[in-house]
Amino acid sequence: MTLRQDVFRALRSDGFKGKNGVCKRPDADGFSFVVSTGPLNKRTDISPTVGIRHDEIENLWYDLSGLPRNEYSATIGANLGYVLDGTYRDWQPPATAEEVLGFIRQGFDKLRPLMHLDRIRDGFAIPGSDMAKNYTLVLVELVRGDAAGVERELTNAYDAYCGQSGEVCDQFLKFEANLRERGLPPDTRGPF
Repeated sequence: MTLRQDVFRALRSDGFKGKNGVCKRPDADGFSFVVSTGPLNKRTDISPTVGIRHDEIENLWYDLSGLPRNEYSATIGANLGYVLDGTYRDWQPPATAEEVLGFIRQGFDKLRPLMHLDRIRDGFAIPGSDMAKNYTLVLVELVRGDAAGVERELTNAYDAYCGQSGEVCDQFLKFEANLRERGLPPDTRGPF
């Protein structure tokens, strides 16, 4: 057994469900804690990624992006060390699964206050957590039912992703078109 495998097994014993080194455990109000130990192969190190997931936001992102859903994706997530204190961390044997789990639990304690729609934005201050920030902020406003907020965040996302043409912009425009096709919200920006 490797440290990764030991940590994954311990997480499963702690109520997490998952596979292939990625797992989640529901918490409250549509949020879950998520952990990735990395591939469960012969590597002996571990640099866990921890985060929170809002099921509705994640499912909307995949649906509007035209991608198959991933039930283990995080709404906000980063290397455990970045969550704890802004410093990348990894562990090697002789570290134990229980030692790593102790740090993972500390990471969850840091993330728990972000498990509210009005606090998700604050999570993007964690280094490495902002890969899908602009999509997420659009969807937070959508789930909150704030059409003006959706429009504001769509404009911010357009500015972030479409500063130049290319695949990143095309992907965002597909997401936005799918969102508008559902009628939420009507396009008030006019042509691009």
